[in-house]
Amino acid sequence: MAQAGLAADAIFREIVREDQVDRRIFLKAAGSLLVFRRGSGTAPSGGETREALARDFLAKTGTPGVACGLYSPSRRLWQGGFGWANVERRIPMRTSNIQNIGSISKTFVGTAIMQLAEQRRINLDGDVSDSIGFELRNPAWPRLAITPRQLMTHTSSLRDGSAYTSAYACGDPWAELGPWIKSYFAPEGPLYSREQNFQSWRPGDTWAYCNTAFGVLGLVVERVSGQRFDEYCRSHIFAPLGMPDTGWRLSDIPVARHVVPYTRIVGGKPEGAESIESVGVVTEQGPTMGRTLPDGLTPNCLYNHPNYPDGFLRTTVDALSRFAQAYLRGGATSHGRILDAAAIQEMHTKQVEAEGQQQGLVWAATSQIDGEWVWGHGGSDPGVNTSLKLLKSRSAAAVVFTNSYPTRPQDLALALLRTA
Repeated sequence: MAQAGLAADAIFREIVREDQVDRRIFLKAAGSLLVFRRGSGTAPSGGETREALARDFLAKTGTPGVACGLYSPSRRLWQGGFGWANVERRIPMRTSNIQNIGSISKTFVGTAIMQLAEQRRINLDGDVSDSIGFELRNPAWPRLAITPRQLMTHTSSLRDGSAYTSAYACGDPWAELGPWIKSYFAPEGPLYSREQNFQSWRPGDTWAYCNTAFGVLGLVVERVSGQRFDEYCRSHIFAPLGMPDTGWRLSDIPVARHVVPYTRIVGGKPEGAESIESVGVVTEQGPTMGRTLPDGLTPNCLYNHPNYPDGFLRTTVDALSRFAQAYLRGGATSHGRILDAAAIQEMHTKQVEAEGQQQGLVWAATSQIDGEWVWGHGGSDPGVNTSLKLLKSRSAAAVVFTNSYPTRPQDLALALLRTA
């Protein structure tokens, strides 16, 4: 009995020690861990502990639904769905529900780029202009090339201007990727703005998160491979991994299984307004369904963007876990490899120190467990908050999807990893 008590206490201390995790999320989980002291005589299983963490996360954040899981390189350790995928129709949240995963999408862009780099069809430190069909330059630094490595590490000096933030719309993208990127970054383009589309600093000097950089990278994949970006991903990433019901466009997925994304209205304003209003989507012109439910939730429509590689992949927790497991296995799948282990190691190696995080190639490490950096990526948009994290020392991956914003799913992902 004493040994069980010590083990449970140790797990809980690990959970609350992480400085990014809100201690209150896990109070009920702590009670579950220590329930044997109150007469049950049995410590809870790993599954019970993880379910308690997920249910308390759901209760604290007020998100309609959460789907999440913990995975080893070869099997599912635990997963579950909690709350509602559709509040009005009372459809439960499940790991088989389809959802936009936000900026986790960028890890698929990075995978595609690294595949082509392995084939020596892309030079990560070469001039990206050689691959996209027009010269891409920061007008303040016209003699300096912008490289794929800079684009992948948010150091390219490109910027998301108002033409980017106003381009969200319901349905599939209203413009093709290549023409939209050229209209935004080529001086003759109708969306070009020296002030809004570029930073003042020289390429490579400073870190600043940039979504349009990943549209450029998607265009690189198109021009180098000869396939449209979404088609390249389908044949070279989704198919080898066995990721069904995954696609960049609504036309590629069974929409009936898509969760409803929700924005919560508090005091007449969307929660997280600084982020949501900045992308211009919770407005009369943006993708909301125009009605508010009694608990303040407003359903968003299923929206997209011409710069879709930066954050508009739709998939399931079940399918995304296969992508995560391939990274834990050094790129190996049952049908070969999506990447060499050396490429994954390079992606998970610090390229830039940025705002307290280790910025790799697309992937970033923002927190540590037992002194080891946890590599991952998150995603957020109206009605979307997601997290994917890998802890290599424990050979574990955590995936968390929620259908509202803001919810900090990374807190739950880290807590799940600590139970691995």
